[in-house]
Amino acid sequence: MELSNSYVESELRMLTTQIVVPLRHKEVDEQAFDRLFKLLDELIPIIKDEEMISRKAVGLLFFIYTQLETQLAYSNDSQAEPIRQKRSNLLSYLRKVFGDVREN
Repeated sequence: MELSNSYVESELRMLTTQIVVPLRHKEVDEQAFDRLFKLLDELIPIIKDEEMISRKAVGLLFFIYTQLETQLAYSNDSQAEPIRQKRSNLLSYLRKVFGDVREN
């Protein structure tokens, strides 16, 4: 299935809400993260050779990542580990999305 920009942005917008709202209570929505990571698994091969990708999509991914960072800073030890794990996973995906900036 070819992923259109509008589909990706729509899915990311929905997932952003499903991820960030519980995260503000230091809760991790596993299903929403699973869907996010599946979407990124589908998206990465499609955009690997693209020079530019949707600013909205990048903004939503960045927002999710920064919310993980922010909520991690305000979580206690028992809350921190699941948040830290999702942040680490998302960072790995973001490296694939943005590619190796050291390449020429």
